[in-house]
Amino acid sequence: MDILNEIKVERLSPYHNIGDFYCEEPSLNNFLQKEALEHQKQRISFTTVYLHNDIIAGYITLATDSIVLELDNAAEIKDLDTRFPQLPALKLCRIARDLRYKGKALGVYMLEDTIAYGHSLNSPDNVMGAGCRFITADIRNPSLIYNFYVPNGFEPHSDGSGGTFHYRYDLGSLPSESHDSIESDVAINE
Repeated sequence: MDILNEIKVERLSPYHNIGDFYCEEPSLNNFLQKEALEHQKQRISFTTVYLHNDIIAGYITLATDSIVLELDNAAEIKDLDTRFPQLPALKLCRIARDLRYKGKALGVYMLEDTIAYGHSLNSPDNVMGAGCRFITADIRNPSLIYNFYVPNGFEPHSDGSGGTFHYRYDLGSLPSESHDSIESDVAINE
């Protein structure tokens, strides 16, 4: 059975059962259960839940971001007007899936949803769109870099600091083919 066809996507609300969500990374459980609703209330970030039979199978948290351009990295970005000191971005703050849904391709499904949302901001069909050149992600779990983010189009932005790796997905190119065959069996990202 392909559960992805049965997934319902909603903005996190107080009515969702967040207490039952459990992934391998305790900080991702803690964020959903103790911080996500408060972040929404303060307009810091918004969390989208992926429900299967009213169970939170996974979630993503998004916020706005920007990439500060420096002379050495401006040349890396194709089709770039370098007059701007910063480029707008969408920050993938967190992405996690419940252990009960491990191996079901839900992580890639949620990541592809995030990329599609980023592209929709730039779409000429979206009359209320917003400029957004990149999706950024700060990755704390190095095993996710080559098992999850790189195969799905993310590239290194810098070496990071404090054990965090900075990656970005360039929305300046057209959407690529689906990565349905790629799935990582790790906890995902904080």
